[in-house]
Amino acid sequence: MPSVLLSGDSALLKQLNRAAILRLVRRAPGIARAELSRRTGLTKATVSTLVQELELEGWLRAGTPQHAGSGRPATPLYLDDTRLVLVGAELGADYRNAVALDLTGRILSQRYARTDHAGPEAALAALATDLEAVLAEERVRTRRVVGLGVAVPGPVHAGSGRMPVAPNLGWTDVPVRDLMDARLHSPTLEGTLLHVENEANAGALTESIFGIHPLDGPLVYLSLGVGVGGGIVMGDRVFHGYGGYAGEIGHLTLLPDGPGCRCGTRGCAEALIGQRAISAAAGSPDLSVDDLLSRLRAGDPATHAAVQRAGEYLGILISNLIHTFNPQMVVLGGPLAELGDALLEPACQEARRRGLHRLVEQAQIRRCRYGRDAGAIGAAARALHAALSPAMPEPASWAEHMGEPV
Repeated sequence: MPSVLLSGDSALLKQLNRAAILRLVRRAPGIARAELSRRTGLTKATVSTLVQELELEGWLRAGTPQHAGSGRPATPLYLDDTRLVLVGAELGADYRNAVALDLTGRILSQRYARTDHAGPEAALAALATDLEAVLAEERVRTRRVVGLGVAVPGPVHAGSGRMPVAPNLGWTDVPVRDLMDARLHSPTLEGTLLHVENEANAGALTESIFGIHPLDGPLVYLSLGVGVGGGIVMGDRVFHGYGGYAGEIGHLTLLPDGPGCRCGTRGCAEALIGQRAISAAAGSPDLSVDDLLSRLRAGDPATHAAVQRAGEYLGILISNLIHTFNPQMVVLGGPLAELGDALLEPACQEARRRGLHRLVEQAQIRRCRYGRDAGAIGAAARALHAALSPAMPEPASWAEHMGEPV
């Protein structure tokens, strides 16, 4: 049965049909035009025209024709990983990361640095410098840039690219898009729209777009670092909520009257699971993830106990999210995910112990395969997501309230 046959504005219709073809080629590499026609409900002539356009623009490439019985050989189609580039960067609480990707998510160039941010303008200026260095590398500069994204540690106003607050940096009302646009001067970015996204939402996009298995149900992504955030993908789209604050799971209460949180309340997930909480429990404030890994490898008992306890609280959080969203997949990402089984095993055990058996068994719980690069890769993937899932107009009430203080 045809999956889509849409009517209305012709330009939007064409965009949606191109997106449908790109999604199918991404999910079924090697698919031929006839099968695209069957699955989309588009005529063979329309499919051929759109495929030709996508090939000329660098999105698709044709493989060697395959003979299958009598008749004309079928030409397999693939995403073209040789001509276009996606560029993204993440500004973390204590690091910067800039990457350039091909359409399959393979990193072509990267700049990563640990840093203490002096302020938003200086931090974003340094990030712009990293991006221009990535763009200048030989493997990148010969390609056409089709998307640029920046992931930041706070909620984002979708229309303006403004970050109302970055709780773990103490920043408020940062015009991220304007500051980055003023500092990016590479001619390869001429006319390229800069997407600004919350870092946890960007991580969720990474798994949604470049994950190993196609999604048939919701995905919940947990970003674990100095802060604790969440990104939720439903129906191939990031769920932002009414005011843009969906996914602020670091401030779900896990332990009433527990340790104080930077938000002003007590017992938040971030105050029990975050990097500062683990460091304090290990006996040394502000340990880096590399410091924690070194202590775990050395067999330090205080660090093992701190990570074990954080993992148990993480399991409670995962159980709550599974009961709320009934996801197909829960992905653990961010810097703390690099602590590996020391954190993840107690988390999975606690989630299974507390959850309804059927719900927990349905959900795959795993570590993000992109590690600390997930935010930057997801920011770059934002452009591919826009091509795969063209934006539909949002209800006016959502747009009006995006980014209002809470």
